[in-house]
Amino acid sequence: MLLITVATIAGVLLDSCASPVHSPAIRTASLYGWLIAISICLMLLIRGNPSIRQAVAILVFVPFGGYLHNSQNNLHHNNNILQYLCLTEQPTIIHGIVDRPPTLRNRQSQHNAAGHHRSPWQTEIEVEITELRVGQHFKRSDGRVLVIIEGRYQELLPGDVIEAYGNLCRFRPPSNPGQRDLRPGYHYRDLQARFEVGDPSQIITLPKTISRRRVIRRWLAKFAAMGRSELLQHTSDSAGPLAVAMVLGQRDYIDHATRDLLLVTGTAHLLSVSGMHLAILVLLANFLAMLLRLPVRTKIICILLFCLFYTFLTGARPPVIRAAVLIGVLLVSVWLRRMNQPINTLSVAALILILINPGNVLNVGVQLSFLAVTTLVLCARKVALGPACVTNDDQDKILDELIDTGRIRLLVFAEQLGRKIWQLLWFSCCVTSICMPLVWYQFHVVSPISVLVNLLLAPCLMVALGSGVLVIVTGMFHDSLAIIPGWVCSRTLEWMQWTMSVAADVPFGHAWLPAPPGYWVIIFYIFLTVTFFVPCHSRWLRCCRCIWVVIWITVAYGLAIGGRSAPEGTLDATFLDVGHGTCVILRLPSNEVWMYDCGRLGNESYSSAGIDRALWSLGITQLNGIILSHADSDHFNALPGLLKRFQVNCVITPPGMLSE
Repeated sequence: MLLITVATIAGVLLDSCASPVHSPAIRTASLYGWLIAISICLMLLIRGNPSIRQAVAILVFVPFGGYLHNSQNNLHHNNNILQYLCLTEQPTIIHGIVDRPPTLRNRQSQHNAAGHHRSPWQTEIEVEITELRVGQHFKRSDGRVLVIIEGRYQELLPGDVIEAYGNLCRFRPPSNPGQRDLRPGYHYRDLQARFEVGDPSQIITLPKTISRRRVIRRWLAKFAAMGRSELLQHTSDSAGPLAVAMVLGQRDYIDHATRDLLLVTGTAHLLSVSGMHLAILVLLANFLAMLLRLPVRTKIICILLFCLFYTFLTGARPPVIRAAVLIGVLLVSVWLRRMNQPINTLSVAALILILINPGNVLNVGVQLSFLAVTTLVLCARKVALGPACVTNDDQDKILDELIDTGRIRLLVFAEQLGRKIWQLLWFSCCVTSICMPLVWYQFHVVSPISVLVNLLLAPCLMVALGSGVLVIVTGMFHDSLAIIPGWVCSRTLEWMQWTMSVAADVPFGHAWLPAPPGYWVIIFYIFLTVTFFVPCHSRWLRCCRCIWVVIWITVAYGLAIGGRSAPEGTLDATFLDVGHGTCVILRLPSNEVWMYDCGRLGNESYSSAGIDRALWSLGITQLNGIILSHADSDHFNALPGLLKRFQVNCVITPPGMLSE
């Protein structure tokens, strides 16, 4: 299974590097050809020796992965809405069907207490187009667009037929150095364009029949909306957004400052629905089934149905699907009394995610999820496999347990607890070290403090998640029943938030840095993978891996900050595209780096998104100064974000600006 999965991933990656869009006839012919080839090769897989099976797996599944990716490309490019799109916004009217529940973007900030003329909320809706206004007439069209509404508008549900008035355009390419290209992400979500709506009043719901295939999705959206209301009602203002994100996977209400806090402390996975959350809920469900004394098979069926329900309730995100597959295979193996191999199960989960969407291979969230779980499996492989035979070490362990029977129980318990904590700390350190290069490359942050923070907050997560689910369940019967679990959930999340804020202020606990080159990140994982196939003593290998991590970080830092200096004897000025606003990066012949203005219109969260990536792409971590020309907010409102991420020696302002 591992070889098949790796071969399929290789096929997807090869096709994504150079993927021609084939005609439907060629695609259909190739499909039948591969089905016949797979049928023949499966017979060889069953009857052949190991070498033949491995060769056949590679020959079949590398092209199969490429075929899956190419088929998705064809489906994306065959929508006729593409012929009406251009990079400039075109005013038009669309008719379409809401495909997913609306999501909010919270742009509120502590810096804009006075308020702005724009709404602090922005709503995003994925809509399947049915008709498009072209000239004076509506024309039949197909495709999916991302509708962006200025304001808060959550009344829509999957299946609603809408008429929307706004501006249609393609997704724009990056316009600044270091800016992330979001088009591949939209491509894998099968979105062809963006449709900007200035106000919720420009959305009209049409009275039409809802399709059957969206009935279940619509019901789940209603249930999720009810659960969101219960959580926000029975938790505090600061804990409510975190509770909604933790239980239902909706990060809509989390503001920009809290997102940064989760990122720098390495705890984003704790407060967003992931495989860990599903595992905790399954443990709680299993405990409840034990209290009810359900038969084993009935208990397994109930837990499987709960996993399926919760997976779709939280939006069927890849990490949750991965956890659901792991739990499902484990329960089925218990039912059939067969051994469960974690690596094989992970491979099955990866194959399922590729079949659902080949773009999951390039999704950083999926990559981090599988990296973390694989690291835990490899670190705990001795525990997972269990003792195969009784050795001298096992006899010593039995003798130690016999000696412990004559000692003080409290002392023995303290020693056992200390060993468990040390083991968990080691696991946390391993996961952080393995995921660090990818996190550094994608998010420009290195967070060693996350080793301790994750260990401290993991027990709190169980309490907060359990009480949060209890708020929704009890709130369905009567609001008064949800008061106590709501209080427990609020206090726990507030404690977690306080812990994260303290950890974020620890000196050297995290660092914002330019990203190392992509090839150097790939080399890191190739070297680690190779070490697992080297027949050497385990202690020597562990030492080599630790040395490799230190060497890699040192070289990565040198590569990341390279290019800070302007060409010799020149003054380099980089004018950034910030829309309505100004930002210029100045690199002087004296090797000084200055910035002239730093702001843009509509930056209610006072973030430096876009500007910081441009600085990092030039290898800049320190600014000699920032010059602000005048007091309009579109010339300075990125300053708070820049001061968090970069060392700034001075800020120069016009006379009297700070007094106002």
